[in-house]
Amino acid sequence: MSNVTQRHQAMPAANVSSQQQLLPATEDENKKTITALVAYAPENISYLKIIMSLINALIHQFCHENEKWHNLDIKVDEYDITRSLSEITDTANSNDPLKPYQLIILLLSFESVGLDFYYSEQMRPVFENHKQIQNRLRCVLLHPCTLAGYPFRSLPQSCYLPTNQQPIVKWDKEPEALANISSGLERAIDFLSAR
Repeated sequence: MSNVTQRHQAMPAANVSSQQQLLPATEDENKKTITALVAYAPENISYLKIIMSLINALIHQFCHENEKWHNLDIKVDEYDITRSLSEITDTANSNDPLKPYQLIILLLSFESVGLDFYYSEQMRPVFENHKQIQNRLRCVLLHPCTLAGYPFRSLPQSCYLPTNQQPIVKWDKEPEALANISSGLERAIDFLSAR
């Protein structure tokens, strides 16, 4: 069974034998890995927990044997956008330091849209790759916020969740908004799993 892996905490290095061992292929070796990043502002930690719960529910629902994601290993990193990106990925030797992430989920609120991370060199390749952006990026609207300026002005509507671009707090029933977001994330992972 696949589990969400949260790699924002440093893990001790595993002890590896210097002798190469021949082992039969395991089920995990046949799985395709999809790595996602959920970027959030510290003020939105409560929403981060909700979104992570949605992702966990999707994984538990669809990663079982004979389910549609049984061949996937889905890993998710949480990233506080007020911290250095180098804490979770190599930012020094890449034109796109977020390249390891097939899916990037941005939690957008009035607290976060003005923060430097979205306007940084690290995010530029994500926003400017028009061929991949619809499949790689999902912006979850938490509160009403101005998205007219760079970098959000050119994003296609398909990048936003909920799909009607109405922020979660504006929905009459929050569970319906969360169901809409869950369906959008499911479709994004479906697309990535089929590639």
